[in-house]
Amino acid sequence: MADNLRISGQRSDLLTWSPRRRYGDREPGLLRRPPRPPSREASPLSFKAGADDPPASETPGRYLVGVDVGGTFTDVLLASVDGEPPTLAKVLSTADPAIGVIAGVREAARRAAVDPAAVELILNGTTVVTNTVVERRGARVGLLTTRGYRYVLEIARSWTPGPVSGWMVWDKPAPLADTRDVRELSGRITADGTELFAHDEGGVRAAVRELRDAGVEAITIAIVHGYARPDVEQQIGEWAAAEASDLPISLASSVLPEMREYERTLVAVANAYVQPAMRRYVRSLEQELRASFPTTNLNIVRSDGGVMSGEDAVQRPIETVFSGPAGGVRAAVHIGRLIGHPDVLSFDVGGTSTDVALSRGGHAAVARRSSLTEYYKVRVPSLDVVAIGAGGGSLAHVPLTGALRVGPESAGSNPGPAAYGRGGGEPTVTDANVVLGYLPSLLAGQMEIRHDLARQAVGRVADRLGVSVEQAARSIIEVINDRMLGGLRLVSVQRGHDPRRFALFAFGGAGPLHANALLELLGSPVAVVPAAPGVFSTYGFLVADVQREFSRSYVRRLSRVDEAELRGIVGELAAEANAWLTDRGFDAADRDLGFQIGMRYFRQGYELPIVHADPAGDPHLLDTIARRFVAQHRQTYQFELEIEPEVVVVRCVAAGRKPVPATRPADASIREGSAQAIADGDHQIYWDRSWTIAPRYDRTKLEPGHHLAGPAVIEQEDSTTLVHPGFGARVDALSNLLIERLP
Repeated sequence: MADNLRISGQRSDLLTWSPRRRYGDREPGLLRRPPRPPSREASPLSFKAGADDPPASETPGRYLVGVDVGGTFTDVLLASVDGEPPTLAKVLSTADPAIGVIAGVREAARRAAVDPAAVELILNGTTVVTNTVVERRGARVGLLTTRGYRYVLEIARSWTPGPVSGWMVWDKPAPLADTRDVRELSGRITADGTELFAHDEGGVRAAVRELRDAGVEAITIAIVHGYARPDVEQQIGEWAAAEASDLPISLASSVLPEMREYERTLVAVANAYVQPAMRRYVRSLEQELRASFPTTNLNIVRSDGGVMSGEDAVQRPIETVFSGPAGGVRAAVHIGRLIGHPDVLSFDVGGTSTDVALSRGGHAAVARRSSLTEYYKVRVPSLDVVAIGAGGGSLAHVPLTGALRVGPESAGSNPGPAAYGRGGGEPTVTDANVVLGYLPSLLAGQMEIRHDLARQAVGRVADRLGVSVEQAARSIIEVINDRMLGGLRLVSVQRGHDPRRFALFAFGGAGPLHANALLELLGSPVAVVPAAPGVFSTYGFLVADVQREFSRSYVRRLSRVDEAELRGIVGELAAEANAWLTDRGFDAADRDLGFQIGMRYFRQGYELPIVHADPAGDPHLLDTIARRFVAQHRQTYQFELEIEPEVVVVRCVAAGRKPVPATRPADASIREGSAQAIADGDHQIYWDRSWTIAPRYDRTKLEPGHHLAGPAVIEQEDSTTLVHPGFGARVDALSNLLIERLP
């Protein structure tokens, strides 16, 4: 496989791209920013294999680029829609993420010798929204709401970070819109859309003038039951825009046209809070990118695994809050379908946390309660990813109780684990893996590992436990594996799914090291380690659709649902979705519409999404959704009630298909030859209280059809895979590494 995967200069002939259509329109006339000081520039990481080679002559073609901005590294995948092999690059992330993005794209283009004019589309997963909220550096937001609802953000929900002690000592975070910047309007709408009292234009304009003069930087309009009369909020928005045309305005009926006033208000205010930051990021990134890549268009990755244009991201930035984790899940689902595993548990292990998710039938689960912070739960469509405070940098310590604990505290990237030799002295999971021989090198030997410092750090735990350094390291690994197992069981067993029926996709820099252990603990049939696990999320960006969700609240008990009315709502949402796709240039052949009907038992607090491919065309629509709801409720909660179900909300997901990767499977018939990939046949790992031989393999030399038996350590530049005794690994037709129990 030496010539198959371009990681720092090497190529993969297994993934190719089929040309479909170009998406996105760029905005002309943007001014360039002044040059930045050189000290702030991102620098490409140096790799041995090809990083220092001079680029070949520029090649023509059409290219797409996926960029994932992480806390330490910015990962880039450049791929051709005309069949050229993909190219990977890594650069250090920067305080201004746009600098790292630009440096990464330039480096990938340099390595691939690509004509900058051939780069058509850049897809960026970003943490701008999360960082803006966590660091409290968003806009000052003014809120217009209904009289009597001034404190809706202060009252919020009855949630505290703990039991009795939680609300007694908890310092509640300030709302994203300060109470002094809230203005109450005199109009009133009922839940059925009746306008009891009309809103007064003069009152609206006066309130907006007060807020503008007070110095607010954005305005949110969220009137009670505004979802039932979006035209009223739109009229108020027009009056506000006439009074303060220079301020961005967010309408709750546009951001979240569904019931529940606190959730609607919070997500609309959060959208306004981060809008200026996203606008600055997108505009500056577009300017800088087009200086080097004149024909490119920018897309931003959404939380639900789709992508959106840069302009759409500026208008609805809150929908990008979890774009990074969404890429990995999307990639796992896509590859899972291709290799015959539509049911997938994705397992993404980084330096600080582990992101886990479950996907069934080739579709990722979508949640509607995403956490901006521990306190702010925004109701936006996001892939159902659960984050566990367990990663390669998780710190191990022994408190006064004498019980070993690992995480959630992390060494981070600076100073990082002790083995990095950057001044870190606390023992981490990475140090334990180094001590045990599971992690012989970093970046395939291009970053020095200090085994002595790792042993010294883990020795502190060993002294506290009264065991050898190796036994202490093994205990650290067992504890962190158990924490990761808890996250995987949370998204599977706790939600009514048997993990033994799901393939485990392990990726991220540290995922493959723990894949075999979690495979054994879960009882899953196979663990899949993709060809480039360390940058797998960027591949997910490239296979994602352009996407947006449209919804309408419709609260009726099933016996009171007017089926014609329900079909009418479905038709209206479909028309709205199709108009949106048409506006963005997608032909009928390149679009898909998906429908969900949110249902619950009467008087329950929250609903379950019932998927239906064609509600308008189902002659037995009510019977179908009732039957599916009861079955889904039973699977999720393990019980059903003798209570009438009710419909709560109708949703339509619009998807436009952009260029996506095609596959060129190789012949994966089992064959000999894996011995040629052995880099060190005498390498040893600590296993079952003793040291044992575990050959080190160079993954770039493993080809489709090659197989090997554990114990073994398989190294590549972006990750390391550990194969346990009693298990084997084989390379499939798409260069995935499949770990399975030996017969």
